[in-house]
Amino acid sequence: MDASLLLALISALFAGAALGFWASNHRTSGTLLLHPAIDVNPQSFANLITFLGDPSDTATLTTRSADWLRSNLSVLAVLLYVYDSAAQILTNATTSGATWSPLPRIRFGSGLFGEVANTREARLVERVEGDIRFGPTPTGAQDAYLLPLLAESQFLGVLCVFGSTGYFSAEQRREVDQYAALIGVQLLITRRYEDSQRAIARFDRFQSLAQQLVTQLDTQDLMQPIVNAARDMLDTQMSILLEVRSEDDKLYPAAWSGISEETALLLDSKLKEDLKGLVAWARLPARTPDLRTDQRTARATQAVVAGMVSELAAPIMYADKLYGILAVETDTYRNFSDEESNLLQSLAAQAGIALRNAQLYSRVRATNQQLEKALFDLRASQEEIERAHQAERHAIDTELETARQIQTSLLPQEMPTVSRLRVAARNIPARVVSGDFYQYVLLPGGRLGIGVGDVSGKGIPAALLMAVTTTALRDEVLQTGTAAGILNELNARLLDRMQSAQMNSALCLALFDPHTGYTEVANAGMVTPYLLNGRAWEAIEVGGYPLGAAQRSRYTSRNFVLTTGGMIVMISDGVIECQNPAGEFYGFDRFAALLNGITSNAEPESIIDQILDAITKYAAGREFEDDVTVVVIKSGGTT
Repeated sequence: MDASLLLALISALFAGAALGFWASNHRTSGTLLLHPAIDVNPQSFANLITFLGDPSDTATLTTRSADWLRSNLSVLAVLLYVYDSAAQILTNATTSGATWSPLPRIRFGSGLFGEVANTREARLVERVEGDIRFGPTPTGAQDAYLLPLLAESQFLGVLCVFGSTGYFSAEQRREVDQYAALIGVQLLITRRYEDSQRAIARFDRFQSLAQQLVTQLDTQDLMQPIVNAARDMLDTQMSILLEVRSEDDKLYPAAWSGISEETALLLDSKLKEDLKGLVAWARLPARTPDLRTDQRTARATQAVVAGMVSELAAPIMYADKLYGILAVETDTYRNFSDEESNLLQSLAAQAGIALRNAQLYSRVRATNQQLEKALFDLRASQEEIERAHQAERHAIDTELETARQIQTSLLPQEMPTVSRLRVAARNIPARVVSGDFYQYVLLPGGRLGIGVGDVSGKGIPAALLMAVTTTALRDEVLQTGTAAGILNELNARLLDRMQSAQMNSALCLALFDPHTGYTEVANAGMVTPYLLNGRAWEAIEVGGYPLGAAQRSRYTSRNFVLTTGGMIVMISDGVIECQNPAGEFYGFDRFAALLNGITSNAEPESIIDQILDAITKYAAGREFEDDVTVVVIKSGGTT
């Protein structure tokens, strides 16, 4: 739906809803619940709604409310404060009937307005002229009636009506109460309308930023739009992006908005040193409403000198690599909300992807520059051409070898040592970098988690997604109790990332308790694992969509006790889809027959050797088209 059309629809709905919403909370047996001692025509409330008009913005609403009250109640003046929940103050004072000098912002409990805000109870004050709790008062005003503006149990502001001596009888106050209740409802509706406008604006800005970052491949050109967007979307006085340098564990200002370069350069940091340093160290977002009193920072004086009071910071990451910190600050007290924290994290995540892409582009550009120079030199002589060709191939091989080493480093380097369990695994990539992976995670209580997965695609992109998936798997295994629950959490966590990359990851997960032999197996799109828990092998019939393939995937598990001598074989589809020279698959039938021919006293390593020997002979020299991964688990003994 077009954004302007959506806003028009919201406006029409809110304008018609205000009186009905108020009336629904003040109606019984079809009659509006006006106070019986007050002769107020219900049409007056409809007139008030009509006078207030569309809920376009809070300032317009409060101005119209004050003017209407002064005119229809025939009072001397009206003063209306609006509550700022983030700063926890009364602000944006609106007046009608008198001219005040700029009115101050008021904290809870400060003066009469602060007391009404704090207690949420109305207050009648007689002889206000010269009362220091009010400050300046309108000429001729003797009495004042202050009351909170409330709706749906939410505190929205304080209304003050000034009148002559004895003006505010009990009946008059009750009438003001009813008008204030209606204004409170309209103020809540207006704020929700403004929130919807801001949400749409933020969404549009986020889309625009994402499109802008896609076209920017220079690291320096990327950073400034990111800090500008953070400052604008979160409505703060300043924002800053600090790069992390691994050689000295320091954070250095790279881009900023709302402050001078001289000030920005004062805000470098070290890991754990202040709030930004803690965010970099923990790789988690953090916020504080007041840096001056926050015990987590040792350099609050730096923030005070820079004029900062409140701060919200989030790590900039891609996969498990930290690129820097994105932070926003205000020069007044402010409680950043969960929504604002999530928004900054989204910006930081977008920044992480963009910076990663920029680094890759920088490497490619550097390689291209080297190739251009090599081609120029090649024209000089045949010897230089051959030399450049060798250099190019060496650079490519080196890069792919580096990627292979990264992928290999993500796989377990040693077999886990777990009582009553022997484990063996083998991974053969179809290319230099594999999309298959396996992981072991030792859990509290001596349990072992074993996962075998297959990321869609091949080569370097698959390895990068594999890194994300294995990192998330290790995290979720330590936090979630069951195999099915782990897959459900992983799917929810990785869905957006995988769908945006148009990739997915199959994953089969087994949890084993060495004390009881109790085993849970859950499967998200991997080849069905096989179980020997007696005399014959059987398929463990449990499955589901791959991670990232569907939002509503709910995984189940098969649970059983793995008896002594029992075995589980987990494989990737590279085994089943191995092809002979005629292009025929090895298939499930041949694999089942192979397992049934393996003796029950065979060790895991021997079983893997027999499986690989069988498909190698079947391929008859043909290169494997897909990665091959085999994991064998056998109960009894110690690895």
